[in-house]
Amino acid sequence: MGVMSAFNERMRSLSNFLHSDELKESGRSKSTDFTRKSPLNFVNLMLILLNKQGLTNTMELMEFFEKIGENEVTKEALSQARMKITAWAFKKIKLHHLKMFYEGDKAKRFKNYLLFACDGSKVELPHHKLLIRVFGGIKNKFKEITSCRANSSIVYDVLNKFIIDFEIDTYKTSEIVLAYLNLANLFKERFLTNMKKVFIFDRSYRSLELFHYLIKNEEKFIFRLRTKDYKKERLKIRNNDQSIDIFITKTRTNHIKDKKLKNELLELGKLNLRIIQVKLVTGEIEYLITNLNKKEFKYEDIVEIYRLRWEIEGSFKVLKSLLKIENISGYSKLAVHQDFSSQIVIYNFMNDMRRTSQIIKDKNNQDSPFKKKKEGKINTNIAIGIFKSKMVNIFLEDDEIKQIELLNQITLKITRYYTNPSTKNYERPINTPPRKNPTNCRRSF
Repeated sequence: MGVMSAFNERMRSLSNFLHSDELKESGRSKSTDFTRKSPLNFVNLMLILLNKQGLTNTMELMEFFEKIGENEVTKEALSQARMKITAWAFKKIKLHHLKMFYEGDKAKRFKNYLLFACDGSKVELPHHKLLIRVFGGIKNKFKEITSCRANSSIVYDVLNKFIIDFEIDTYKTSEIVLAYLNLANLFKERFLTNMKKVFIFDRSYRSLELFHYLIKNEEKFIFRLRTKDYKKERLKIRNNDQSIDIFITKTRTNHIKDKKLKNELLELGKLNLRIIQVKLVTGEIEYLITNLNKKEFKYEDIVEIYRLRWEIEGSFKVLKSLLKIENISGYSKLAVHQDFSSQIVIYNFMNDMRRTSQIIKDKNNQDSPFKKKKEGKINTNIAIGIFKSKMVNIFLEDDEIKQIELLNQITLKITRYYTNPSTKNYERPINTPPRKNPTNCRRSF
């Protein structure tokens, strides 16, 4: 099956799933919800939340109902109707999409392993008393919350650029706690169970208990260490790549509150792991720790895998800057979870389309004499704008042939918009004057 056909099949299946009774049954709050005929039925409401444009709720509703040719409803009706949908509905769509991709398509792998990076980020929420009460935020010297914020965490496929799992919680909730929730969610999914994975973490996540948790679940990992971590063991290192015993002492387990886990680690006594020394351009030494086998993964492989972890930083940039994920459309905990979960779904949809367009573009330009055409990357900002402008039409089209024609048109249209690798070195001004409307920060929707 061609890449275009595979993508069309996924989108067609997602459209059918969105209209299915299965999703409605699992996604509504009560069994009596969405039983009456209404303009704000289950499918329309899901599409309104998925197709958020960052406008006022009144304008969002006006544009949506103009697009589908029906009379619009009030923003108060939207506020009441959205209480009937759980955030789980969007997670179901995300899982349906990922399952189709990983089971049916040729996902990129590194030596037959999927590379999953895990990281967290603080997100800003509307400064509203209801949200402050739920999520908390930054306090001033008078212990007054001056900025309402939450903590979020994602697991990201750095090669295929999909968000596999997403969690959001209070501002005080640590990234490690959220990472455990991410991992627990992943381990429940059957379609990922038999796939080989390498989990990549930054230095703030390294801990004996997380090493043990991943080993216990038969998973591979790479962590970056802090300069002070396991100093005694590192003194024994004689080369850049060496396996060594990390001893589990009472001092190293004092912070663990779970007595059962603490005793389990102390009984284990030690973990045999591999420490990698990497000399950076600055001359600084970076330490990585992993349970990957030397026979299967060379020194250069470990360094390259950790380098790829930085792709997750780009995903946060797209979510916050291009998809405007922090532009929340309501003042309840449910609204926050709905808005974040819906835009994670859109991120994956958009990336699937962008990925398909990139493959088509590269194939069409492989014989081109122009280097820029060969190396050009699809413009993510434009891809999001094009997808958002046509998403409602795609999912409300009943005719399969017309739906596929529309998908083909959009996918091919995106191939025309790509960024070229720069061949010139521009000197950045030392003092750039602030601008009210910077031209390099324009959004596509």
